[in-house]
Amino acid sequence: MAIWKKLKESRTYRIFDFLAKSAQLMFILTFVLFFIDQYYSSKSEKETLAELDKVAQAISTRFIGVFPSYLSEINNLIRNSSPKDTVVIFEDVLYYGCLSQPDEFKALNKSILERTDSAHVVIAYYDVDEHGNAFKRMIAEKLLGETSPKVFRPDRSAFRDSLFQAKRDANFKAFSKTVDKYLKPFADIKQEETALPKKDRDLQEMYRRMDKIKTEKLGKKNKKEITFEEYKSMYREITHEMIKVFQEYNIELIPLKDYLTMSCWMVGDASVIAFPSRYSTDEIGFVSHEKAFITYIHTMLESVRKEK
Repeated sequence: MAIWKKLKESRTYRIFDFLAKSAQLMFILTFVLFFIDQYYSSKSEKETLAELDKVAQAISTRFIGVFPSYLSEINNLIRNSSPKDTVVIFEDVLYYGCLSQPDEFKALNKSILERTDSAHVVIAYYDVDEHGNAFKRMIAEKLLGETSPKVFRPDRSAFRDSLFQAKRDANFKAFSKTVDKYLKPFADIKQEETALPKKDRDLQEMYRRMDKIKTEKLGKKNKKEITFEEYKSMYREITHEMIKVFQEYNIELIPLKDYLTMSCWMVGDASVIAFPSRYSTDEIGFVSHEKAFITYIHTMLESVRKEK
């Protein structure tokens, strides 16, 4: 004990003791400074990201993906807008996205019917009946795939028809192999459906009829037996089922004879716009607050109303 006491009183021990305590203090100070730096850096980064997000939202037109990824943006557009704003829709088909993203498709139908309580809804779509040349062309091109523009010259109609038939058969054969993924039911299985609001009950009944049509046309055990006419007929009958429900809720429906240059969903001063591209099999989507687009959509609407 005397040796230890003597050692603690020695100059060497005091020096090492001072250095040890200084090192501890430096470690604590360093940790505190590091924590403070990380806190303010994190705060600064969050503020910077928030500012960048504000800038992105302020840009009048921005890219939101390719079909069907932007369907959620269409739903957000309608859900987040004023209930009294008119909804204007131009789309090639009423069943837009029903096979690619059925949940978003159903959410959009629900939003549309709910909007009819407080505002006008108008939908322009390809006529699927006797005047439906644009519909027939759209269905054909989806199965045909990309072709050179020169194929569609009037003076090469025979070559065009033969190429179309070969391309269509090849694409439809590929479609038939993957058709099972499209047979997932639209209708939800609910035991207490009578407790649902009328709009939801009407949609569920519409989905049951659509499911029946899908199963009848595409649910064959031998997928090779599915014909092109059955595929086209399925879409036509599904459209008719949707028309029945939409008409019941006084939605203004405008069947189109001519081909659309773009699909669009407009509410108030905002819109989602989708452009087809010959370089992509899917449409390219943008969300826009550009006044020129809004004016153009209103002009389109007035034009098709006059032709109706």
